[in-house]
Amino acid sequence: TWREVMPRMNAVVKFNDASFLIVSFMLFLVINLGIVNTFLVIIFERTKEFGMMLSLGAPPRTVVSVVLTECFVMAIVASLIGITLGSLAIFYHMKTGVDITPLTGTDFSMGSLVLKRVIYPVFKLGGFLKAIAFTILSVCAAGVYPAIRASRLEPIEALRNH
Repeated sequence: TWREVMPRMNAVVKFNDASFLIVSFMLFLVINLGIVNTFLVIIFERTKEFGMMLSLGAPPRTVVSVVLTECFVMAIVASLIGITLGSLAIFYHMKTGVDITPLTGTDFSMGSLVLKRVIYPVFKLGGFLKAIAFTILSVCAAGVYPAIRASRLEPIEALRNH
């Protein structure tokens, strides 16, 4: 295989894959912190509503389920938008290709291996399904803390202060 023939190229590919995973993890961490912040603001804005629910006898788990349901719906909508835009971009570039000459220059080779200057992406359904699952799980996980915080509101204080 090419991995045996070109061990240096194999090392570059492995390094690239590891770098991609690290950057992706950091990106999702920052995005999830933003989601947690957004839901904390939503909880703050709706403190009176949640206080009213709790004062009328709704159990705290009902408040948690309301917030987590909103997280789930938000994740589904975001996934649908992302899949639609991503699919459109991939299908467009499957036909036209992406010219990487501005990034690599005119001589793009590694030893005896000459690489193409125009690359064509491939649509893989598995990658999209993994992205949907990870998005839904991460958004719902980010909503757990705000949901628990909303369920622990004191009804009287929530109604009085907001």
